[in-house]
Amino acid sequence: PDADITAIEGHNVIVRNNLIIKGLHGIAVSGIRYGNIIKDFNSTPSFGMNATLNDTLFNNSITNCRRGISVWDSCVINYNNFWNNYIDINSDWIDSIGNIFCNPMYLSNEDFHLQAFSPLIDAGDPNYFDPDSSRSDIGAYGGPYGESYEYLDLPPAIPDSILGEFIQDTIVLNWRYNTEADFNRYFLYKDTISGFEPSVFNLIAEPDTSYYVDNDIISEHNYYYRIASIDNQDNMSDYSEELEVITTGIWGSGTTLPQITSIKTNYPNPFNTSTTIIYSVANLGPIPAEIEINIYDITGRKIRTLVNEKKDIGEYSVIWDGKDDYGNDCSSGIYFAKISQWQLEISGKPRKLMLVK
Repeated sequence: PDADITAIEGHNVIVRNNLIIKGLHGIAVSGIRYGNIIKDFNSTPSFGMNATLNDTLFNNSITNCRRGISVWDSCVINYNNFWNNYIDINSDWIDSIGNIFCNPMYLSNEDFHLQAFSPLIDAGDPNYFDPDSSRSDIGAYGGPYGESYEYLDLPPAIPDSILGEFIQDTIVLNWRYNTEADFNRYFLYKDTISGFEPSVFNLIAEPDTSYYVDNDIISEHNYYYRIASIDNQDNMSDYSEELEVITTGIWGSGTTLPQITSIKTNYPNPFNTSTTIIYSVANLGPIPAEIEINIYDITGRKIRTLVNEKKDIGEYSVIWDGKDDYGNDCSSGIYFAKISQWQLEISGKPRKLMLVK
């Protein structure tokens, strides 16, 4: 079937405490009144939920969907959590309060109980309560039919997607930012020997962003880095994989010419006032190539054109100041940068930008 749960022309339908994984349409129901529905799409997701006239959706955690909730008419969508969806809600035809947009902090990709400092704890509809009489949690285990369980305090996720580049006698590092609610900082380690063991003797910095410029560089050496993440309780993750940075060029690259047109990274991320977007232009079609970079909000609406000009093969940077095309400040939230060459989007997944004010 197209949907894991389907109710056609239903009345007073109750859908709650379900776990739906890798669905096309997770839920297609008329008259949802309340429930704790949690979704985790891990392959090629499409729609998380379909909502029609007068549906009421609350206490749901919707993650990793192409479209979190598809709304076709006036609905009430309250006290839900949206995370890592390409589009959270496809319409403005909603009455909503209490929705949040946070990392749910599950115990793991297979265990959807919440960690101790999850923002979903006690964040559900205040008219409903967990079995321990506290305000309901958002997610599959909250509400009167949920579970009472111990919230475990786990370390943050291991830093990943680490990139390094040697630029004018410095090494610029950036990696995926940790989004746990209790995240505090990183430990950054460096050595000139591959396979080194991190220790207090090679700890070089404790940044609280996923961006670092290392100025203590001798160009004759290659450098190796590892990173760990720390939370407010001083729980520390395992160490990241080792990153090698070759001081004669970009790490891991045997050529100076880009092989693909793409947005490589942006830093800092999250950012407060501005972020620098690094992108590459490859030899695809006529050169100079017509390049366009646009910024989209979480609903998929284009809010800013950053680049619209012809570029030669190479790498470039552009700064987004957190404003739209009319000079208005954008609100805090998740945005996406997409690049096209000759009006053809060829870079795959857009780059996620997190604006925090």
